[in-house]
Amino acid sequence: AIAARDGGGDPGMNARLRPAIDTAKFVAAKRACEFVEDGMRVGLGTGSTAAWLVRCLGDMVADGLRITGVPTSNRTADLAREVRQQAVPVLPADDHECLAVRVFKAECDTLPAAINQLAADWRSRTPSR
Repeated sequence: AIAARDGGGDPGMNARLRPAIDTAKFVAAKRACEFVEDGMRVGLGTGSTAAWLVRCLGDMVADGLRITGVPTSNRTADLAREVRQQAVPVLPADDHECLAVRVFKAECDTLPAAINQLAADWRSRTPSR
């Protein structure tokens, strides 16, 4: 809110807003990863938040997590294969629509909490006026 107020709401024109949005998406992806357990089939989604999710899952796979990813797009499938130069196993998108809906719902549920956490962190580091 502060970045948007100070520089406008267009991320393309506001150098302070884009990093804040990216940070919120990263936090949302990290939070979503907390629900992933060994052996799960995970819907990987599409878009920039999903890309953060795939990268975070790649770190977890590198640490020994065993999952199978179900991509909702070719771009997400390619990223999953490239992440950390170690493939996140990807299934054909035979049942991707159902998983995509669940991933989208989880992202919608998680994003407000991530934004609130960022705001609380910012307030705790900013001196009172």
